Amino acid sequence: MERRGFSTATPAWLHTRRGAIGRTLRTANASLTDLRAMVTQANKPTRHARYTLRTPDAHAPWTASMTTGLRNLLGTDLIGTTALHLLSSSLAPTTYANYDSGLRQFAAFCHEENIHPLQATTQSVVRYTAWLGLQGTVAAASLQQYYSAINKFFRDHQQQPIAVGELLADARRGLEMHQQRLQAADSRLPLPAPLALSLLTAAATLSTHLQWTPTSRHLIARFRALLAVCTTYAFFCRAESGVRCLSGDLVVDRPSQKIWLFIRKAKGDQRRSAVDKPILAIPTTANPVLADLLEYYCTQRTAYCKKFYNSSPPAALWSFENSSDWQAAATLSAWLRDACDAVGATPPSGFKWTSHSLRKGAASAASCIGTPLHVVKYMGGWAKNSSVTEGKYIDPTMTPSPAAWQYFGWLVPANPLHQD
Repeated sequence: MERRGFSTATPAWLHTRRGAIGRTLRTANASLTDLRAMVTQANKPTRHARYTLRTPDAHAPWTASMTTGLRNLLGTDLIGTTALHLLSSSLAPTTYANYDSGLRQFAAFCHEENIHPLQATTQSVVRYTAWLGLQGTVAAASLQQYYSAINKFFRDHQQQPIAVGELLADARRGLEMHQQRLQAADSRLPLPAPLALSLLTAAATLSTHLQWTPTSRHLIARFRALLAVCTTYAFFCRAESGVRCLSGDLVVDRPSQKIWLFIRKAKGDQRRSAVDKPILAIPTTANPVLADLLEYYCTQRTAYCKKFYNSSPPAALWSFENSSDWQAAATLSAWLRDACDAVGATPPSGFKWTSHSLRKGAASAASCIGTPLHVVKYMGGWAKNSSVTEGKYIDPTMTPSPAAWQYFGWLVPANPLHQD
């Protein structure tokens, strides 16, 4: 540094930064004529559009009131209107639906308090927490959704969030300490792999004598329940992904020997384009019964709709008519109950199996036979750095079983079942 005339007391990175600053200043002093030429050149259409904007699936429940204030700031032309659409549809439809429910509660509280919701303060939210506690309809552990709805409502109206701070945190902790259930709730158990295998066997047995006619709709519905449950289990699916997949999302491809599943509905997918959404694959050799049943179902469903409805099958894979506006978790839980009834299986007293049990059961069964954690997370769509998988989904007490190997053995490195 001394040879170049720089003091050793000054770090080298600062000299580099000074040089960069000098170059920036010289660039900034370019003539106005050159700047205009640059702008003119930039306005020339040199690239074709690669993206378009689709119509939002949902808007904030308070869109009308938030746009009143933002319209003056953003304008009423095409760009301003588009900006308003972006701001009012930045969350997933399910999130807006949950926020709508929570904010209605807050509006009812504010009405009783004789204040406008946007005039509320942090102290008001503390009182609101106590109000909810007295009503006894919301668990303390579920309050964050209600607080988040309030904060989003305030931010969308250009105001600072109020459901924040230690005062509110203490009120919530106090509610958690003192809130008691009036009736004990059944605990959710992971679905055991042997039961999942018996459901697959039941589906295969039913397919051998199932008559695809309107008079057999109850048996067709049961077969659908069995197959949808087994498919959701095999792919570690969330209820939304399993129930709401479309006909082209689940494909048995014999040339590649894979069962492909396009995860159309997943947590946080409103920020992903279709090309960025995950596609999972199970080798047909790993679960040949599931592959055969899926092909059978799709073939019979197409013929059934053509014969009795004179139409192509609905877009929703598990639907026979255009009535697939299902609540994902509730629908999958009902299908699971029906499937378990088919094999005479019931959970232990005080426990239950729900849609969550499929995902938890798959993660636990795969883990107990030695599937690496990063593979479990990949199949289940959990973030690599998330601890939720280990903390809430994998049951470390689940023991290996032939059924677990049959479903998930293909995920285990050096699977002994694949060795000669």
